[in-house]
Amino acid sequence: MNANELADKSFMGLWDAYTSKKMECEDLEEKLRQQQAEIDSLQKNLDVALMIVNEPAKTLTDEEIEKVKNSCRTEMKEWGNISFIDFARAILRKAQEK
Repeated sequence: MNANELADKSFMGLWDAYTSKKMECEDLEEKLRQQQAEIDSLQKNLDVALMIVNEPAKTLTDEEIEKVKNSCRTEMKEWGNISFIDFARAILRKAQEK
């Protein structure tokens, strides 16, 4: 084997190793991009969840509930009968106003 053949053979071996490593790097790069996309998605979900958890609770005092109850009693006289669900809806509406 002459010097040129040896050089060609060495170069081809290096080229094969290079292309093999290049493909591994490209696969790794793609996996890292997918993982980053998943992390970004999870971060957005976490941000939304934290906003919901950290939102101050809308509560009514006993006096406010009593006022809603009295209002519902007035409506019962005007409309006939009012259900528990109607009362619950009235309570929720009042809480949302806060």
